[in-house]
Amino acid sequence: NLILKFSYAVFNMRKPANKFSGRKPIKVRGEHASVVEITDRRHPLHGYVQRTKLRGTPSPRYNLALTLAHLFFPNNFSEIVAVSADLKVTHSRRIPVDKQSQKAIEQAYAGVAESNAIKSQNRRIRRFVTPEFLEMFKEAGIIPNANFVNIGFVRGRTPVFFEVAYIDLNKAENFAARIKDHALRDQAIAILTSLRKTIPIDRQGKLVNVPDVE
Repeated sequence: NLILKFSYAVFNMRKPANKFSGRKPIKVRGEHASVVEITDRRHPLHGYVQRTKLRGTPSPRYNLALTLAHLFFPNNFSEIVAVSADLKVTHSRRIPVDKQSQKAIEQAYAGVAESNAIKSQNRRIRRFVTPEFLEMFKEAGIIPNANFVNIGFVRGRTPVFFEVAYIDLNKAENFAARIKDHALRDQAIAILTSLRKTIPIDRQGKLVNVPDVE
């Protein structure tokens, strides 16, 4: 099943294992979208992260590419579990980024230019988000958005990306064809079929961008 086939679809729904005690819920606001963690325990998506588009027409390619990236590399890309019919609101499973990483991202969104948290985040990006590391995704046709605020670190050293910047459909299809799990392979092929519909024919054999808005 594909996210965009439903007016409001929810996949593999289970309550996040993490608790709110001992940490600060996520809440940031960028130029184009706001991201908040749902803390109301009465909400059916309590504990998940809600991203709301603030302006522009959302691109279907954005959600599809991120869903594909998570399917290929579940430990390194965020997982969308629900999306509204107009594509303006998505819900994702909360990534258990460490406190230092979350603090750096929140400070960057708040306009802080330099802090210990930001310095630590930059050091980890230089150490772990290397060209050799990114090559693994490139071979699968996925180019993550490696902007500072789009990377969170889990357990101190595992980078998780919140967005995809570019996708190469041909490479992604070749990668999908090698997936041994039949259900996952079929899901990847279905997502790629939908992605092709969002890209002009003359650009489908090239590296194409994954815009947030059209």
